[in-house]
Amino acid sequence: MVALKKLTASEEAIMQIIWKLGQGFAQDIMSEIPEPKPPYNTTLSVVKALERKGYVGHETFGKANRYYPLISKEDYSRSLLGRVVSHYFNNSLSSLVSAFTADHPISDQELQELERLSIRQNKVLNPKSQITSHKSQFHVQAGRFRNYSVVERFFAALLYAVSA
Repeated sequence: MVALKKLTASEEAIMQIIWKLGQGFAQDIMSEIPEPKPPYNTTLSVVKALERKGYVGHETFGKANRYYPLISKEDYSRSLLGRVVSHYFNNSLSSLVSAFTADHPISDQELQELERLSIRQNKVLNPKSQITSHKSQFHVQAGRFRNYSVVERFFAALLYAVSA
């Protein structure tokens, strides 16, 4: 995936609203912004910046524009996670997982959900998987992460770290 342009905090907040709405006019977006609301023109300026960056498109209806996302929340999340791994963890998923699990203990239910997701993703992407389950413990052979996307490698590394 191509890295997406970085968003400011206000751009990301507006994108969260547009993703939630699916599409909407400026007034719809304004109504979703919590108090204290910024001025209408400020919000519209942020939406226009999102258009320039390729995140938002619009359809014109008379004098009003209806805005809709051009980038899915999932694609943005993957790009953001990749940027975090790259900039803050030196491209090391094990460092990310170690930092994450140190501050966020994983419940048995979450671990089971991660296992389910990992197995499903792995079957789709790599039918000759070398990830095997032995009484809910995962063993990942060295080098198997490199062909996975960042998110898939994160899940695999997370499972590996919590089962070790």
